[in-house]
Amino acid sequence: MRKLITILIVTLAAISCGKIKDAHNTLNDIETFINERPDSALTILDSFDTSFLENRSVWAHHSLLHAQAKDKCYIDETDDSLMTQVVNYYEGKRDKKKLFKAYYYLGRIQYNTGDYAASMLSYTKAEQMIDNIDDNLSKGLLYAQLGLLNQIYNDHNRALVAYYAAYDYYERAELVTHLMQTKYSVAHIYRQMKSYNKAEEILLEVMEWSFENNQIYLCQLATNSLITMYDEVNNRSKSADLLNSKYAQYFSNSINVIRAKALGQAFSGDLGAIDVMQKNVWGLATNLKDTLFNHYYLAQIYKLLGKHREAMSEQETLYHIQDSILTRSFKHPLLSVRNKFLESEYDNAQLKIQTHRIQLSLICIFIIIVSILFRVIAVR
Repeated sequence: MRKLITILIVTLAAISCGKIKDAHNTLNDIETFINERPDSALTILDSFDTSFLENRSVWAHHSLLHAQAKDKCYIDETDDSLMTQVVNYYEGKRDKKKLFKAYYYLGRIQYNTGDYAASMLSYTKAEQMIDNIDDNLSKGLLYAQLGLLNQIYNDHNRALVAYYAAYDYYERAELVTHLMQTKYSVAHIYRQMKSYNKAEEILLEVMEWSFENNQIYLCQLATNSLITMYDEVNNRSKSADLLNSKYAQYFSNSINVIRAKALGQAFSGDLGAIDVMQKNVWGLATNLKDTLFNHYYLAQIYKLLGKHREAMSEQETLYHIQDSILTRSFKHPLLSVRNKFLESEYDNAQLKIQTHRIQLSLICIFIIIVSILFRVIAVR
C-alpha cells in the first residue's frame, strides 16, 4: 500500500513538473517575438492559465514578460508593487539576465510615476549587471533611459555619455531606427547646451534618414525641433528655407512654426502674415514667454510690411510687459527685505520688553528682600 502511494505521489509530481516545464517553454517562446509583436505577446500572457502562476518561478517569469509587453505596447504601468516582488524573487536567484530585466522594468514603472530618483537607482542596479547581458537591444534601451533621466536633471555631460553608449549598442544590433532616435535625443541636448551648429548637423541627418525611410513621427520631431531652434537663434533665412523645403509637410501647427511661417510670408511681402499671427498664435500662447515672442514677431512682421506705426505699437507693448516683469522682479526682493526688516524690528522690540520685565522683576525682588532685612534688624 505504501509503495502504491509513493508511486502515485511520484507520478503526480512528474505530471506537475511536466506542466511547469511546458509553462516555462511557452514563456520562453513568447520571449522570442515579444519585441517584434508585443501586442500578440500581451494577448497570450493575459490568457495564461492562472493555475501555473502558483509556481513562483513561472509567476516571476510571467510577470516580467507581462511588464515588458505592456511597456512595448505603450501602456504606462504606475504600480510598482508587483515588479518589486519580482526583483526580490530574482535577487535570491542566480539568473542575472532576468534580474537585469526586472530592475529595468521596475525603473520604467518608477519613471512613469515621476519618481526619477528611484528610477535612476533601479537603472543603476541594472547597469551593474551589464557584463552578464548579451542582448545589445536591452543594453541600448537601458542607456537610453539613463540618458533621458540625466537630461531631466540637466546633467548634459552624463546624458551624452549614456546616449552615446546606447548609440553604440544599437549600432552593434544593427537597429537603425533606434540609433536615429538616439541621435535626435543627442541633438536635443546639444541644443540645450547652445551648441547650435552641432545640433543642426545631427537634426538634418535625422530628418534626411527619416524622410527617406518614411519614419513620419521621427521626421516631425526633428523638423519641428530644428524650426524651433532657428526661432531661438533668430535665423530667419534658414527658417524660411526649411519652411519651403520638402520637409514642410511634417510641420505641426505649433506656435513656433506658425510664427516662422508668418515671418516667411512677411519677407515675401504677403500681408496675409498679419492674419496668420492674429488668428492663430494668441490661442496657443500658454505663458508669458509665448506672449512676449508673439508681440516681438508681430513687430518684426509689421516692420517688414512697411506698417511702422503698428510695429511701434507692438514694440511699445513688448517694452511695457518687459518693464512690468522687471518692476515685479525688483519689487519682490524689496518687499521681502522690508518685511524681514520689520520682523527683525518687532523681534528686537519684543526682546527689549522682555528684558525690561525681567529687570523690573529683579528690582521688585531686591526691594522686597531689603524691606525684609530692615524689618528683621528693627525687631532685634
